Amino acid sequence: MILPSPIVREKSYIYNIVLMLRLLDRVVENDLINFLYKSSWFKSAQLDSLLCRKYCKENGMNVGEAIKFRDKLVSFGSFDRSCRQGMIVIKRSLITILFAAMLELIDQNSISDLERLLRILKELAGNSDDNLRKEAITLIRDYVNDMI
Repeated sequence: MILPSPIVREKSYIYNIVLMLRLLDRVVENDLINFLYKSSWFKSAQLDSLLCRKYCKENGMNVGEAIKFRDKLVSFGSFDRSCRQGMIVIKRSLITILFAAMLELIDQNSISDLERLLRILKELAGNSDDNLRKEAITLIRDYVNDMI
């Protein structure tokens, strides 16, 4: 794994998530991130590329530098393809939710609950309290089960 300098590593919580997600074949310490990742449609290369791209964009780096942040060195074409595939996963997930809501397969009140849940997840992003993260996992499971 190619790592950026220690100064860059300390700058971003996102980068720490990238490192954590690279360990997903092993046990991940953050249950909430592990649960969300394993419940998502993302492949590890897609998520790795998207997070590296986001980090570099936020820090004024170019795509060539973003590729260096990947777990393994890849070509520009491979990096670009995995980013596009990851964006397709996001877009299709959002379209699916909108379509299901339009067909009234999802209760309209559930959509407003989703916004509240997103705020809770954002607050928990940097929190190290295991109990709060476990409560969040339960809340997400309940929300998803009640939504449909």
